[in-house]
Amino acid sequence: MSQRSRLLALPFLLAAASAIVTSAQAEDLPILSEIQSRHELVHEQVAPAVVAVQARGAKSGSGLYGTGVVVSPDGLILTSSTVVPNANHTVQVFFPDGRVMDAKVLGIDDATEGCALKVVYEEGEKKQTLPYVEIADSSKVAVGELTYTAGNPFHTISRDGQVAWSVGTLSGVYRITSADDQSRYTGVALETDAAVNPGSDGGPLFDANGRLLGILSLCFCESRWLGTAVPVHLIKQGLATQLRNVPMLDPKTPVAPRVDLTRQQVLPSALVARAVPDALRTACRPASKAIVKLNVKRSDSARDNGDRRVSLVRRLRQRPDCPVTGVCIEAEGYIVTSAFNIEGDVQSVEAVLSDGTTMPATILGRHLGLDVAILKVTHPKGEMLPYIPLASDPSPQIGRFIAILGASEESPVPTHTAGIVSALGRLDGTAVQTDALTNYGNSGGPVIDLRGRLVGIASQVRTQSDWSQQNSGVGFFTLSDKIIASLPDLKASRDIKAPSRPFLGILADSTTEIRGVKLEQVLSGSAAAEAKLQPGDVILAVDGMDTHSWPQLVRVLKAHKPGDTIEIAYQRGNITARTKTTLTARKDVR
Repeated sequence: MSQRSRLLALPFLLAAASAIVTSAQAEDLPILSEIQSRHELVHEQVAPAVVAVQARGAKSGSGLYGTGVVVSPDGLILTSSTVVPNANHTVQVFFPDGRVMDAKVLGIDDATEGCALKVVYEEGEKKQTLPYVEIADSSKVAVGELTYTAGNPFHTISRDGQVAWSVGTLSGVYRITSADDQSRYTGVALETDAAVNPGSDGGPLFDANGRLLGILSLCFCESRWLGTAVPVHLIKQGLATQLRNVPMLDPKTPVAPRVDLTRQQVLPSALVARAVPDALRTACRPASKAIVKLNVKRSDSARDNGDRRVSLVRRLRQRPDCPVTGVCIEAEGYIVTSAFNIEGDVQSVEAVLSDGTTMPATILGRHLGLDVAILKVTHPKGEMLPYIPLASDPSPQIGRFIAILGASEESPVPTHTAGIVSALGRLDGTAVQTDALTNYGNSGGPVIDLRGRLVGIASQVRTQSDWSQQNSGVGFFTLSDKIIASLPDLKASRDIKAPSRPFLGILADSTTEIRGVKLEQVLSGSAAAEAKLQPGDVILAVDGMDTHSWPQLVRVLKAHKPGDTIEIAYQRGNITARTKTTLTARKDVR
């Protein structure tokens, strides 16, 4: 197979390989090994130029730390003013190889929070040629492209000599004003679903070739809670004098292939590592035209969102007062979104189509168990709206690649987070789990597979659930075939309540050495309390069905409904006994 043919077939080979990767050896998976080698190669090329930055105030003596990146061989470094606020700070930079050098502030651009440093040498000290990275024209990048982040979170460089490295995608490009006062940046931001942590600010966002796209920022969007970077082309404009000798390259300019002289082979190119992100970007193009931005007006809008005096923890647990995402699934104007997006006292909903057309939307039906809702817009007579149909057979499999699109608040280009299917049959069988990052902004957005099919809707984002906070890596989506099955009722303006789930009222001990479920706590007023169960008891069976483990007990209880009377066999000390109780309904916090 030719190199070009292999790359064209790569996304589909990867999808097949993901099912067997756990049992295969690296030498049996040459394409995956090439991708891995490419990530290693980029890290090898650019990590030596990523530095820890420590700044100490001249008067207060207080210290700040973050990350920087060297952009010229004579020691010009870019970082953020959140790391080095002004020229009065004493600055040191720590290289991964252990070198520690002093640096001075050449200039700070308040508009972009860009800060230019230059290493300084003691009198008579020989100047060094330092490792550095190239700068890309960040105005020419596209959402969904491969990106890397590198940084010094938790002092990984200064303490351990290790550059924290993460791979992801460029998940959004939009105008932003930071949700808190750690950053004062207002302007276009590059969002990424690669890891960004405290101490990463001032560090680099790289493209697939290891060229600098932006400087990581403390700025974030309250509906998204993802890492962002200030585009380097804007920083170069703001620090024009300091960066005048640093060329800015077109990101599409190819990098000369590198050769491993030891093995006498050409090392993998960026095209290899970009294969999956690029395949998902291509697959998502039809769906991007069907994205609908929904402006939901409520009487109970979260009025203190955006108030910088309100704690981040509190605001994280609030629904942001911002647009939400839907997707048009039929040309007649039917829009599906998350039921969560239209909860509360909704006064009106305005739908903004991908071409900017705005029209009122009517809420039809909601399925609270699946967390989906159907809305309808009245399109001009004779016109058909851009749409993407729901896939009748989504065929979810663990390890398959998917992307979640969202309506961007300040840009016509949808946001795009990518990942894999990570678990099936979650939340009582209503949802599929994914590690593609989900948040308030893309809840209700389309989930697209490598074939470009609409296989689900991002769902189950909640203000109080732990998995909904700060893009935990545990997200959910409702499968398209389940939505199709409920469409007749939803279009007929029927609300479908979530089915009541049986509740026994126990917390299990973590002990696994015994056969059965040992109780750690019995909740007051619960069915278990009515049965006179006590902490330390071991549940052996329910209605004669063996409950040898907690998952098995859950499966047995799920076969019942609230109001059912069950018989529990349990052991207390050396005594085995039986008791009966009536299951109650679980009260979920939404």
